Amino acid sequence: MFFKKSEKFKVYKFYIIDDDQNKIDRPKLMDSILVFFENNLQIPLDFDIGGPYGIRKGSSCGITAFRNKLEKHGHDKYYALSGVTENTLGFNFLFNVVNKAHTYSELIIWYNPKEYDLTFEKVICELMCSCVISYAYELEIDARYNISTETKIKKGILGGLSVKISYEHLAWMDDYDNGGYRDIFKNNFMNSAQLEKAQEVNQNLKVKEIKSKYLVEIGA
Repeated sequence: MFFKKSEKFKVYKFYIIDDDQNKIDRPKLMDSILVFFENNLQIPLDFDIGGPYGIRKGSSCGITAFRNKLEKHGHDKYYALSGVTENTLGFNFLFNVVNKAHTYSELIIWYNPKEYDLTFEKVICELMCSCVISYAYELEIDARYNISTETKIKKGILGGLSVKISYEHLAWMDDYDNGGYRDIFKNNFMNSAQLEKAQEVNQNLKVKEIKSKYLVEIGA
């Protein structure tokens, strides 16, 4: 995804880690994501499915074909899903990724805050009805950076654009079992071990319990 340089995007990153992945109901979760976009943003224009679903590499399809392909071929064979409206909004979903000692699924939802306005709590509450969210956070990324990797997009000598593949933004997962977290962002969704560590760094965090986890906001 490449954007206008002046744009900034609100980004929500959700992680479903290790055994929590066993509780993913793929059809239900995908329906929930589409309903979320329909009710709060808008349905993306261009969709892609990572796997044997008849979409050529570098191509995409519309919402009707996307739904039809999932209905025809089922939800067992894909490893990634995405939906994008350029410079406006989108989602990326990766499934069952191996990262050293852990496996995880990652859902990224992003949108242009000039066009839409959502709260982190609303997004959490709507999506957690269809899956177990292990950890999540909100951040802002400008168009010079890739939303997935959080690394800078570089312009090549011949004018092409490239993204350096980096996993630094996932380093926190190495210590996840002991409360590791990415950072203390404006809005976070943490378990008790993560919250305890975060409060050692910042004692002024606003905390709200939601289904045995914690909505954590930087206080004034």
